[in-house]
Amino acid sequence: MFKIEPEKIIEEPIINGRLADSMEEYYVSLALDSLGLRYAYQVPLFGGNTRRGGTILDFLVDTPTPTVIRVMGEYWHKGERKIEDELLERRIVKYFGGKVNILNIPASKLETEEEAYVTIRREMKI
Repeated sequence: MFKIEPEKIIEEPIINGRLADSMEEYYVSLALDSLGLRYAYQVPLFGGNTRRGGTILDFLVDTPTPTVIRVMGEYWHKGERKIEDELLERRIVKYFGGKVNILNIPASKLETEEEAYVTIRREMKI
């Protein structure tokens, strides 16, 4: 018989009531929370994943000039997708009327809670 040991139960990484897509995104959310910043997670834009050309913004941070944080994981942001990312970035800027900060942060700089805090604080110039 299988017995669950309480000390072996790992909490699922939840961001704003939703399961995080990655631990790096979870660490970003903890950093934003620690810095007292309001944000939305997984914000659909241009139809989200339901339309060709649509996207999901990892984070949209409520700052005087809106800040988009894109966690650039190796799988989704390399090769041919890199060209798509550049085109998408132009569309995001246009959507916000040119008044948006876009932070493309490599997931490799967000691998621990501490790394994420330092990186987010530095990139947001806080």
